[in-house]
Amino acid sequence: QGFESWSARWKTHYELTVYQIGENRYSVGWYNKGTRTIKEYIDANSWDEAKSLAIGIVKNYYNQMAIYWRDMKIGFDNWTEIK
Repeated sequence: QGFESWSARWKTHYELTVYQIGENRYSVGWYNKGTRTIKEYIDANSWDEAKSLAIGIVKNYYNQMAIYWRDMKIGFDNWTEIK
């Protein structure tokens, strides 16, 4: 069996990669300017399922980051509020 992969680029420097590393096992990587910010392993029954799960992982990552930065902004605003 050959080494199979799929990748998609967003804007100019974000890239999502999916590598099949076993019959139903895949490695997911999310890169920003060549630096990997996400590395996860998933089980999927097809390439379509693997791609869908990989995109979901990235969406979840950004949703979590948005919550984090929103909470940081609120906390910082409260900390710097002059009473």
